[in-house]
Amino acid sequence: MRPLALALAAGILAACSADESPRTDRPIPETSPATPGDDLAANTPTDLRHPCHAVPARTAGHVLGERVTARKTTSQLAPRTLTCSYVRAGQDRDAPFLEIQSTHDPTPLDALVGLYLGVDRLQHHPVEVDGADDAEVILQPDAGLVTVFAKQGFVLHSVILGLDDLERGKLFAVRLARLVVRGSR
Repeated sequence: MRPLALALAAGILAACSADESPRTDRPIPETSPATPGDDLAANTPTDLRHPCHAVPARTAGHVLGERVTARKTTSQLAPRTLTCSYVRAGQDRDAPFLEIQSTHDPTPLDALVGLYLGVDRLQHHPVEVDGADDAEVILQPDAGLVTVFAKQGFVLHSVILGLDDLERGKLFAVRLARLVVRGSR
């Protein structure tokens, strides 16, 4: 189930970031100083920091209670997405899973969450992530996954955490999202 959730998250990121041409189905935002788009642009990091640097392995391991190694990964589906996977040496089935992604994406968070939820209508609700414009947590009890999407201007940060205790996982994922957003300011 985890590969399916990861493929879905990567697919959403790829679909949203692959076509950078103007879309005719969305209104083009005004460029006056009072538009919300200006606030988003002002909060967009000018130098996006890789998640492996924003959340080093030692920090992720401390949060997870496991010693982990951070690995930069790339995907042909989303080549501009910065992805860091944290894996435990000698990983077993019960080891926590963590992946953090950052990508430029102008899509509003509500639309992204709607794509992610799909027909399953997973549990989700807004969360507070300092420095983010908007953030949402999605719980997948059947897969033991917690996903936090945090929008920082036109950048989307995703924290995907596999942990059997979803409430604890939610706390960890929000804490890690805060670190990623803070590291990209």
